[in-house]
Amino acid sequence: MENLTMLIKKSYVLLFLVLFLGCNLLGEQQNKSVAHVTYEKTSKNVQSVKKRRSSKKNNKEISLQSKTAVKVAQASTNPKKRRRRGGNKKSDRQGHTVVRKTLSTMNFQELKQSKDALIADGNKEVAIKYLEKMIPLCTDMHDLAGIMIELGDLYYDTGRLAKAFTMYREFVNLYPGSDDVEYALYRAIVCKFDGISDAERDQSQTKETIELAEEFNERSELFVTYKDKVDDMLGKCRERLFENELTIFNFYLFNKRIVAANKRLESMKKEFTPLLPELEPRMMLLEIELAQATQNNELVEQKQEELITKFPDYVIQTAQNIPKKKSLVDRF
Repeated sequence: MENLTMLIKKSYVLLFLVLFLGCNLLGEQQNKSVAHVTYEKTSKNVQSVKKRRSSKKNNKEISLQSKTAVKVAQASTNPKKRRRRGGNKKSDRQGHTVVRKTLSTMNFQELKQSKDALIADGNKEVAIKYLEKMIPLCTDMHDLAGIMIELGDLYYDTGRLAKAFTMYREFVNLYPGSDDVEYALYRAIVCKFDGISDAERDQSQTKETIELAEEFNERSELFVTYKDKVDDMLGKCRERLFENELTIFNFYLFNKRIVAANKRLESMKKEFTPLLPELEPRMMLLEIELAQATQNNELVEQKQEELITKFPDYVIQTAQNIPKKKSLVDRF
């Protein structure tokens, strides 16, 4: 009986061991299958990522190639862009590469040669740029004097009166003993004279021209070449100032401001009669107009007799210049 009991116990133990081992084997197989599936999924994901990256890279390469092709096509159809890349280089007859210098890389002598060629071709606008570049590079005072005169002339010829005046004025200041100082000061006067305004406008530039002309005449013993031209401009500027004062006088007289008109006339007689004696008969006519405005008949007759006595030719010439009224017969 005891033996049977022991046998049964052993049988239970063996059965338990068999079941335990079987469960372990089954768990390992499941784990292996799960791991295998996970590995397959992971490898597929990695391959898909690699494919996407590869396709993106290929697309970028294709896009880059297409952009390059477009740029090449545009460059082939646009010669200016091709010239920019190799704009400073050209080949000579032997095939050697020659560097073509620009305005900013030229030395003084190269600028001078290019400027002379431009002047010969009549290209004054571009020649000015070369002369402007030459000034800071010039180390010889004699050469600098010639450049300043030439640049001032080109400024004037191209209508840049302010720059031309500045260049001539600087020359006069830098080279007061030069043989060209008379010419430079004369040209400075011309620049100001060409810019004076009408008699009804501001006359500040007219006054500046007069000051320059008087400066010129201070050296009249030496400055003889352009003296007549300077005196002619000086006289015209004084006449312009007189005309300007005359517009103010007429304004006062028209608006019955007799006191202001009389003061203006006295100032005009004091300022202009000594400088422009030929204006005296015109001053007397203005006095007659002012006397008529105040209905001073006695003063009118007195000034008329004085005018006829002192300036009979002027009275005759003025009377001839007055337009006659046409009669009905003359109109047809």
